[in-house]
Amino acid sequence: MVCITCGTRLIIENNDAFVCPKCKNITFLPKDEAMKVVNAQIKWFDDAFKQVLGKFDKRRLLVWLCGLREKMSTDFFTVAPIIELNKFLAVNMLIKRVMDDYELSGNEEANDKNTPEIINTFSGFINVIERLYLIEEDFGHYIAIKEYDLNKIDMITLMSNFKFRINEEYVPIADSFEDNLIMNKELANKYVSKNKDKYDAILKSKPNPEERTIEETIKMLFPILFSFFYGLKRNKIYASNLDLKYLKDAGISPKFILDFIKFFEQGTGLMTKTTPKQFKDIIRKKFKSVDKNTIYNNMVFTFENRGIFPFFLNVDNNLFISHNFIRIMGLFYYPFYYTDLFNKTIQNNSDYFEKTLVPKRLYDCGFKVILNYTDKKNASLEIDQIAWKGDTLYVIETKVWDIKPFFEHRKIHGQRERDLKGVVDGKKYSYVHGNEEIKDIPSLIEKINHVKEKLNDICEDYASIKKIIGVVITKSHPIINEYKNVKFLGFEKINTL
Repeated sequence: MVCITCGTRLIIENNDAFVCPKCKNITFLPKDEAMKVVNAQIKWFDDAFKQVLGKFDKRRLLVWLCGLREKMSTDFFTVAPIIELNKFLAVNMLIKRVMDDYELSGNEEANDKNTPEIINTFSGFINVIERLYLIEEDFGHYIAIKEYDLNKIDMITLMSNFKFRINEEYVPIADSFEDNLIMNKELANKYVSKNKDKYDAILKSKPNPEERTIEETIKMLFPILFSFFYGLKRNKIYASNLDLKYLKDAGISPKFILDFIKFFEQGTGLMTKTTPKQFKDIIRKKFKSVDKNTIYNNMVFTFENRGIFPFFLNVDNNLFISHNFIRIMGLFYYPFYYTDLFNKTIQNNSDYFEKTLVPKRLYDCGFKVILNYTDKKNASLEIDQIAWKGDTLYVIETKVWDIKPFFEHRKIHGQRERDLKGVVDGKKYSYVHGNEEIKDIPSLIEKINHVKEKLNDICEDYASIKKIIGVVITKSHPIINEYKNVKFLGFEKINTL
């Protein structure tokens, strides 16, 4: 979408309206200048946090932070299945940050007022870092309210003089996140409210415990595993702070984590406290096939062991256990560890999307549909769906091509655009051992021409067909709308055909 008057890429204003910056005389900061401003804001935040955190009693603050992340996790299981990912990331980053400065003594007591304030402010800090990425990727821009000198600018002006705006190219990204239940708090609350009866029924039910295989667990929990995994790998700051690959390298499985947590009694408070010795004793007695020191060194976060993710926290020889937080992280870890099974489920969902969801939606929209058409003389020429209504027939290819890690980075969308155009041009792209491979396949153009030539044999209503159009339908919003007269539609837009 561009301005119909001048062709300029649109930006989105606070009221979610599309605005042409050229027609409205809105001047962006040059990209390199915008990045200097953001980096100056990041540095100010960083310095300010060091001073603020230095005033606190670190032990007390760490306990409060762990308690808050446990409350967030508990609410997810017992109130509504919503996690504010930005706040979730902020709490865990803050735990690491506080531990870095643990030896800086302070006397201020953490409490139920100042700790949430710190987390909210740190969430804002993360937002500023994310702005840097979006400006770097040409999805966002900075606008200066008034003239400034970055070398002489004061703190108040630095933080208030610049408006951040995303452009229309980010819209398919945001829409794709929403399609996969990764949305802001307001939209999430609306979604839960809409499905309140279902969630209430789940919360009130008391199902009998069932032993399930790993594959069955992934299949049953797939939507939440998918949205949680890719939501927490949406950009560099999320992925770098929530990278659990090191756990897989150490041979620690999600099943072990979820089984292990059961051996610590969950008290009435938010957390359970134990000692390193008791922690290791449980491993030694109940899990004899694993090494207690391997588990301890890869999962217990201490001042001396800050290079890991803070699953468990050891503060002054008090080891804190957060049951529901560990369960949340165990779920997040499934796709890391069981990669093949997770990818298999993605493929199964892709097949379901192609063979069930899309045809059903086409039927519901009044189309007659032929599924999985294959040319009898050329078995490689397969068409996912041929659908027609009135005087128009569509030759349809369906592609899940869903969200991926680092979805907010342009490289991913360059690859998505390349792959979508490859469907039209007859090129299939893949990577083998890190090297790109390109395979020639029947193009959608060929398939359209085949249908035109064989229309009398393929379509029972051939006499009424006046237009034959190629369409690619994707599960999430496509990055392009049209290429070589082929339309690209997200699943939710099928009713616009």
